[in-house]
Amino acid sequence: MVGKKQTPPKREMGRLWTFLPSGRSNNPFLLEMMIILGIIFSIGLQALVNIGTATGVIPPTGVTLPFVSYGGSSLVMTSVMIGIILGIVRYDVKGR
Repeated sequence: MVGKKQTPPKREMGRLWTFLPSGRSNNPFLLEMMIILGIIFSIGLQALVNIGTATGVIPPTGVTLPFVSYGGSSLVMTSVMIGIILGIVRYDVKGR
């Protein structure tokens, strides 16, 4: 078989990577999962930066601690992000 190109077998990347978009997906909740993952990552990163600042591991940056520090617009946006997550979860629990 000289003219035929052989493709390597597909490997499973692990459980963590199964939700990432790959051009096709059998998961009907892929968009919702990615939105929730992004919001959780954003809030978690704010918390980690604040904890690192409080312990002296990283220099002060001015990032507010989610739901604790009074940041004005930061508090409002964090509440909006949690509202988006609750709306997605309620929509998915009731069924499509």
